Amino acid sequence: MSSMSYQRSLSISLGISIDAWASVKWMFLILFLLSFSTGSVSAASNCTMDCPVDCDVDCPVDCTADCATNCSAGFFFDNVASACAQCNPGYYCEGGSVSAVACSSGTKNPNNGSSSSSDCTACASGSYSTAGSGSCTVCPSGYSCTVDGKLTACVAPQYSLDGESSCSSCPAISYCPNANEAPKSCSSGSVPNSNQTGCENCLEGTYSSSGDDTCSDCLAGYYSLEGAASCTACPTGSYSSMDGQSSCTPCQEGYFCSSTNQTACDPGEYSGANSTYCVKCPEGFGCAGGAAPERCLAGTYATLGSSTCESCGLGHYCPVDESGEQLPCPTGKFANETGLQECYPCRAGHSCSLTEETACGAGSYSNAESTGCLSCPGGHACAGTSPPQQCLAGEYARNGSDACEPCEVGFYCETPGTVEPVQCPEGFFSNSTGADTCTQCSPGYYCTRTTEVPCDAGFYSYAGATSCLLCDGGYNCTGTDAPQKCPAGTYARNGSSACTPCEVGFYCPIDGLSEPTVCPEGHYQDSENQRACVPCSAGYYCTSTAETACNPGTYSLDEATSCDPCPAGYSCSGGAPPVECLAGTYATVGSDSCQPCEIGYFCPFNGTSQMINCSAGTYANETGSSACQDCEAGYRCPSPHLTPVICSRGHYSEAAWTECRACVDGEYADGLGSTQCQTCPPGYKCSTTSASPQACPPGKYSTGAAKYCTDCPEGSYASGYNSSSCELCPAGSACLDPSTDPSQCNYGEYSLGNTTACTLCPAGFHCSDSSAAPIQCLKGYYAPEGQANCFGCSKGFYCPENGLSAQISCEEGTFANDTRATECTVCPAGSECLSRSSTPVPCDPGFYSLGGNSSCTECPGGHKCPTTDQQPIACNSGEFAAAGDQSCTPCPRGQFCPDPPPAAPTNCPSGWYAETQGRTNCTQCPQGE
Repeated sequence: MSSMSYQRSLSISLGISIDAWASVKWMFLILFLLSFSTGSVSAASNCTMDCPVDCDVDCPVDCTADCATNCSAGFFFDNVASACAQCNPGYYCEGGSVSAVACSSGTKNPNNGSSSSSDCTACASGSYSTAGSGSCTVCPSGYSCTVDGKLTACVAPQYSLDGESSCSSCPAISYCPNANEAPKSCSSGSVPNSNQTGCENCLEGTYSSSGDDTCSDCLAGYYSLEGAASCTACPTGSYSSMDGQSSCTPCQEGYFCSSTNQTACDPGEYSGANSTYCVKCPEGFGCAGGAAPERCLAGTYATLGSSTCESCGLGHYCPVDESGEQLPCPTGKFANETGLQECYPCRAGHSCSLTEETACGAGSYSNAESTGCLSCPGGHACAGTSPPQQCLAGEYARNGSDACEPCEVGFYCETPGTVEPVQCPEGFFSNSTGADTCTQCSPGYYCTRTTEVPCDAGFYSYAGATSCLLCDGGYNCTGTDAPQKCPAGTYARNGSSACTPCEVGFYCPIDGLSEPTVCPEGHYQDSENQRACVPCSAGYYCTSTAETACNPGTYSLDEATSCDPCPAGYSCSGGAPPVECLAGTYATVGSDSCQPCEIGYFCPFNGTSQMINCSAGTYANETGSSACQDCEAGYRCPSPHLTPVICSRGHYSEAAWTECRACVDGEYADGLGSTQCQTCPPGYKCSTTSASPQACPPGKYSTGAAKYCTDCPEGSYASGYNSSSCELCPAGSACLDPSTDPSQCNYGEYSLGNTTACTLCPAGFHCSDSSAAPIQCLKGYYAPEGQANCFGCSKGFYCPENGLSAQISCEEGTFANDTRATECTVCPAGSECLSRSSTPVPCDPGFYSLGGNSSCTECPGGHKCPTTDQQPIACNSGEFAAAGDQSCTPCPRGQFCPDPPPAAPTNCPSGWYAETQGRTNCTQCPQGE
């Protein structure tokens, strides 16, 4: 508080105006400053001796020191007030002293009544204090400061802000015009000057953005004026080839420009000023060195993009109006010079390419303005440049001939103008050149188109023949004579010049035969030149040339070509006819006698060709049998040669079986010679070849006709032998071993039946002994998994619904003081309830809660809490109460309690007093007291 404000507060408290106060200010101010700077007066600490008011002046020796001994720690003896005064902020008093000790510079002590130097704490960085300070002062902007209050002004471009203990250098990207202001950024287009106290514009050709510390050169292709924030691209048709330019250069004629350079147009191109590209020179114009186009003269031309006009080349012409390209000479014209406006016409008898005229060669010709010479047409002759001349009869000329040729031998040229000679047709010939017709071939001759040739012996021909014909079979030909027919007994093959007698084994019955006829089967001929063959006799066989007797075991009839083997089932002796075998005997093919049937075989009828095996299940044990006997039921006949064998146990047979069959799965036969198997009864098993049923063991069953006993299905059992079915496991039990009786489920387990194991009771349910189904826990109860009973909820917990697996903790601010609670009760006012509380805990005196709280709240300072279940009650004016007090205390004499009521009273300052309890302020002491 300043002295002036303190004067105002004193004048108000004493009812004295400011003007009246001024008249006595000098005397009172001295007293006030002495008392206020060292401490506040405590009326309760007067010396026991009767010391005068101005002890330092009038007291006897050691009066002050004697009084100071009564001052406790935190107080010192104020000799003006003749009382112990509380140590003020910025000081500390160890007790028994006549003065307070000031905290050293660079430290602070904001508290009253401090008793130790440790209460003086160092000022934070960026603040300072002088000796005896109750608080630290923030270092002002524009200065550096030490903690003991030494201030040094910052020199620009250095700066500092409030609360900074040192001066900072201005950042390179900023400027600092004032030492007490934060660094500033230059605007775009300017940068800090050399001493960083202001900004300066960027020069032409440079730029900067806000916050840059230097200006940057504009790149090639860009420019800038002074103070530019960015570079500007060169306008179209201008350029800048170097960095840091203030302007761009216009592009010249004959050049094109990008933003960074100027380039000359290529030959054959041109451009105007300020161009960004060159244009190709148009057709019919030349452009030299980028200059404007110049039109080409007649006889010259220029294509698109030409730098000069070219002379028209050979074979081409260049008219005045079409000088963009040279034109090839039209058909029938040529140009053998350069620079022509038109081409020369081609003369008759000549051929012309684009560049020259050439005379036609022999065998060709041409008309005027022809592109080439034509081949002389067929049937004509062309000698050089003269027109074609037609050939005479007997002559010919092919295309492109320069003369007519006489027709060759074997060809003829019938009409004038023949292109190709014609070959004489077949049967005609010409044997000289220049013929216009051919001659027909004579009879007995054949022609080769150039000559006539006589036929050979064995051949003949008619007029106009191209070849001689082979003499037909049955005829003979001597050459040029007509064919002659052969008589009976002879023959002639094709091409014969004479008739041939019939050979042995053949006959020739008529005239004109081309081949002899072989004697038919069963006939023969042993002489030549015969017209017929002789038939073969019975008992003999014949080839075409001889007759031979049959061997034993064979036979033949009349006209036989071979002797046949005696047929099966018959006997043949000496070629005689076959004799049939009797039943019980047999004969194979080619037999000369019949044989008796062997053991194990039978011959059932007359004429048997081979023995027949007795069929499976039959037998024959003598030779000559005409039938086999059937095997009896209960026996087996493995071979038709053996006696029947009786069937063993577990086997059976029916009549005519070769083997006894094993009883199939699920059947049995318990005696020898069984003719059938019995069905296996229920509760038994019968495997293959069983002689008797076997009882099913415990845990297995069969329903009859079974090979195996079947395991009881899971959840069923059969505890005895011979079971025909399994029992379902009853509810409340488990059947882990199907061969034993069911086991009852344990406590905390259950089963619904038909199972191999009991199931653990689920959480939220209970299962008593042998339970068939879980029973759900009711409200107020719970059960973890596998329990036989439900548990009642413990105190401090609740179970609000059916089927809970665990009890639920009461939340903070609630409690449950009974077991099996379905809900928690809200904690009552005046109590606290932690989580899982079973009983509310009453609040300690000086604490309170309004209900539903997990903890009690301490009664705040300036309030009283007479009960623990009500809101704190504010103390009355002039009272105080420390935190946790149940009642308020009137402010004691010598102290005051300002509104709102505090947690502790405050001592009246020196020169002030409170003579009664319950004061909210102090009264200034009267002058001189």
